[in-house]
Amino acid sequence: MVEFKVPVTVLAGWSAGAVAEALGRIGPPGDLAVVAAEACPGLRTVVAPARVAERSHGCPCCVVRLDVRAGVRKLLDRREPPAQIVVVAGGEADPGPLLATLLCDLRLARRTELAAVVVVVDGPEAAVRLATGRPVAPDRSAAEHLSVADAVVVLGGDRLTTPGTVRVEAALRELNPYSPAWTPGPGAWPVALTPGGAYDLASVARRLDAVAPATASPSMAFVEAEGEGDPRHLRAWARDLLDAHAGRLLRVQAVSSLRGRAERWAFSAVRTFSTSGVCGPARWGPPRARVLAVGEAIDSSALARSLGDVLSAS
Repeated sequence: MVEFKVPVTVLAGWSAGAVAEALGRIGPPGDLAVVAAEACPGLRTVVAPARVAERSHGCPCCVVRLDVRAGVRKLLDRREPPAQIVVVAGGEADPGPLLATLLCDLRLARRTELAAVVVVVDGPEAAVRLATGRPVAPDRSAAEHLSVADAVVVLGGDRLTTPGTVRVEAALRELNPYSPAWTPGPGAWPVALTPGGAYDLASVARRLDAVAPATASPSMAFVEAEGEGDPRHLRAWARDLLDAHAGRLLRVQAVSSLRGRAERWAFSAVRTFSTSGVCGPARWGPPRARVLAVGEAIDSSALARSLGDVLSAS
């Protein structure tokens, strides 16, 4: 019997109003529990106080990690655990330590699955920023959250003109061309929970299958090469990739066909925490490998060469 794992969604945003609105849309209040900072405005207007585990503000690498771990465990240990948990990530927090905590804490990994990282944007606020010549992401942390997002939701669309909506979505796609950006109507929530979680290796492979190559953003690179690999060589390549970037990589996802096998090899890493293994068979088409990397100063040409080299070596 497979034990049910509670899906955990990381909800990030630099507009307190957009975060509160998103919490009101995500799911039935009775099914939802939230881990959020003490100062999260409007939280108790959309989530019952009994279903909130608060955390303090502090260093994202220390306090946030400990508080998030303790908050999620507190919710799981209740007599009736919630059907889903939302962790509200402050706009100032480095997403790397937070995601690594949810993925590598053994107790949490047994009972939860990381469903998705969702960034919510206040559409009218973003439109004003663009109209006045400012970037849609107000700071580096906001840009990092956008770059690791599995989906971006623009709220307040009813207060945006059609040209304004187009400009905001285009600006968000420049920062993250590989994840969908939606502007839903009133009451709608377009993000469906991914079976197994977005960081499950089979989910990683499905996502990379669906990605259409786009112009890389300053912090993202997507490369692919035809060929088949060997699991041992691919593991060594992934380890060398993380070592070579010395912590500058925030997130990496990869999938490769395997020589002489129907299954594929998949890899997922957040900062230095990584998982890899064999997943389901490839879609119909020529054998190939794909890599999506998020971080600082990524050389797409060098990444493509290294991917081609490991396939040739296999």
